[in-house]
Amino acid sequence: MRRLKFLLSLGAFALLLSPSSGAPDPLEWPSGDGQKLVKANCLICHSGEIVMGQRLSAENWAKVVEKMAGWGSPIPEKDRAALVEYLSKNFNPETPEPKPIRMSPQD
Repeated sequence: MRRLKFLLSLGAFALLLSPSSGAPDPLEWPSGDGQKLVKANCLICHSGEIVMGQRLSAENWAKVVEKMAGWGSPIPEKDRAALVEYLSKNFNPETPEPKPIRMSPQD
């Protein structure tokens, strides 16, 4: 029983070390004030591919940011407008789709 608890604890700890919790981000994010906000508030739960793959209007990004804040995102209310501005500028319906990341079998 102790071994099972230990293994479950070890598994939970391994999840905390997933790529979204501090590993280097291989994606190239557009420059701007919101870049740090995305990395600090969105990538703690979501992969960069998920965020970069969205193509939303400013109105819809605002709804998403408010929804995520309601679900526990640590984004301060004072930073939400800047985050929405960054996301809607860089990931809107007119933004070209991202190119897929090619990885070799060694990766």
